[in-house]
Amino acid sequence: MLVGATLFSSAMFAQTFSDDFESYNVGDYIGAVSPQWTTWDGITGGTEDTQVESTMNNTPSGSKSCHWVSTSSTGGPQDCILPFGGEYSTGTFTYEMAMFVDANKGAYFNFQGHSVLGQSFPMECYMRQTGAFTCSNTDGTLLTGTYPTNQWFTVRYDINLNSNNWSMFINNALVGSFSNTKDSLAAIDIFAYNGGAGGNNLASFYVDDVNYTYTPYTPTVLDAAVTLIGNVSVGVVGASKSPIVTVRNLGTTPLTSFDINVNYNSINNSQSFTAQNIASLAVGNYTMTAPITMVAGNLPITVTISNVNGNVSDDDAANDIKILNINPAVPAANKVVVGEEATGTWCPWCVRGTVNMDKMANTYGVLWAGIAVHNGDPMVVAPYDSAIGTHVTGYPSILIDRQTAVDPSAAEDGFLTRIAVAPAATLVNGALINGNTINVSVSYTFPSAMTGTGYKYACVLTEDSLYGTGTTWSQNNAYAGGANGIMGGFELLPNPVSYTVMHYDHVARAISPGWAGTAGFPATITAGQVVTWTFTFTNPGNWNTNKMHIVGMLIQPNGLMNNASYTTVNQAVANGFISGIFSPGSQAFDAPDNVNLFPNPTNGTAFANVNLNKPENVSMKIMDVTGKVVTERNYGEMNGANLLPIETSTFAKGIYFVELQTGSAVTTTKLIVQ
Repeated sequence: MLVGATLFSSAMFAQTFSDDFESYNVGDYIGAVSPQWTTWDGITGGTEDTQVESTMNNTPSGSKSCHWVSTSSTGGPQDCILPFGGEYSTGTFTYEMAMFVDANKGAYFNFQGHSVLGQSFPMECYMRQTGAFTCSNTDGTLLTGTYPTNQWFTVRYDINLNSNNWSMFINNALVGSFSNTKDSLAAIDIFAYNGGAGGNNLASFYVDDVNYTYTPYTPTVLDAAVTLIGNVSVGVVGASKSPIVTVRNLGTTPLTSFDINVNYNSINNSQSFTAQNIASLAVGNYTMTAPITMVAGNLPITVTISNVNGNVSDDDAANDIKILNINPAVPAANKVVVGEEATGTWCPWCVRGTVNMDKMANTYGVLWAGIAVHNGDPMVVAPYDSAIGTHVTGYPSILIDRQTAVDPSAAEDGFLTRIAVAPAATLVNGALINGNTINVSVSYTFPSAMTGTGYKYACVLTEDSLYGTGTTWSQNNAYAGGANGIMGGFELLPNPVSYTVMHYDHVARAISPGWAGTAGFPATITAGQVVTWTFTFTNPGNWNTNKMHIVGMLIQPNGLMNNASYTTVNQAVANGFISGIFSPGSQAFDAPDNVNLFPNPTNGTAFANVNLNKPENVSMKIMDVTGKVVTERNYGEMNGANLLPIETSTFAKGIYFVELQTGSAVTTTKLIVQ
């Protein structure tokens, strides 16, 4: 075995390194005694370095290994770096090491994309105390699986940098492959850490028999390769996505023209690209004009490049095709996921939260209710800030439906898990503005009977495009100049970003009655029952209600978010305000008989708001334009304010007529289903 050495093969021009730690003395700091190893801060022999030990029995070779241990939620201090001798973006690379993760502990390591540390994290591997691992980067989850705990095992990555294909092996068995969105490799960082979502903050693991091999690539003459299919790997059923195809020139001849074909769900879309100029080893990203519509099931999307520079074929047909399986989440009916971000203008890393909050809002629309809870700046809502501060360990952080806090870059993973969970109730917002008073009603429709629920209600107002004057409105920016990577354009802006430029979105403006919400739902809820709660907010005079949203909340007894409603204030006003705190059958207020439908038009659940001055028998009949009865129901005797759901998901698009009879009076209202 090669010990702590880097060799170059004259035949393959391959670079090989291997270290089993047997040549060192017990107690040596590897960064201090090895010319290859170092630490994140570059100081060897100190707290970030790790020592050689012989306490671990049954090491794969010899008697020595290195140990990483931490009990901190933020990890460390041990943080060791093994540079790979350069930055590689072509060729093949294999990295392998033996690991032993102690029982009920975790482990962590990441690959660095550049020689300057921290600029790019092509892959991070989180090994949790449960025996589960997650490979991810800032673009999302790449691979999940399990590993053996409390025993030695080998982990290996076979990496084709030409095509960005990574394969992971545990004990020489393939556990999965993925297309990486990052295209360079320079070092591995082994860090004592087991914090964040899913970790118990306890890390303890041993490493032995570290080795890697890099084989350079020799370009052919004409070779166009599809290396990545972007913007389609995750999403929800029904979403329209435009594939972004990454083409790389692996030949010596510039690429000037080619055709790209996308096949998904048995539908082909082809597009020709001419007047191009992709130099040797360079890449180009191409957004297809014809989007795909995501459908349920684990289906492949296949991208093929052809007619390269007018030729029937190029020098390597194997990389002309890229296949990616897509398995979008199926949103539960009427489900909205809440993302509460802890942020502040003083926080230089919080622009990462800004970028990811905007990404979620732009991608998922009304399925996502984003709330930016500010700390230490002019946008603070003190009770909200204090409450979320007890649930996060750093800034920026985000709570998805009030699960364990995660980095904003992981928001989409949490969203896709939560959006598929059926809620206990559907929420609908109503509002009425009277001067500076904003009255909000949130109506909760429970499809199933429940007893002893203990649910709580709350409401939040947010505002977009918020700005102010003075330096406290300027956003500190750790990504200025690009030293810490690309971050949604903030790498092109200065530090700080001036208040004259910054406009803040999703900003929490008020919360009622508070973080935990208030109990008050009936102890026994019948199927189809509607309960409405009202909230009153006072506009201090600087809120722009035309740019505000209402987030109604249904909070579980354990404090987690069950469901939400998300509309603009103006949409809620159009829906209509429902006065009083009531459940069907109770006298909520004295009002003249009236009926209205909302939302109208609808593409999901509509509601008939029936306000009765006295007890009346209520029935509903829904007819299509031909007069055919689509559905009907007799609700029996009702009084006061009542909210009757109309589920239209099975209706064909078009115009319907809702006939409501209250006593002897009949009201017919047109309903549009989109």
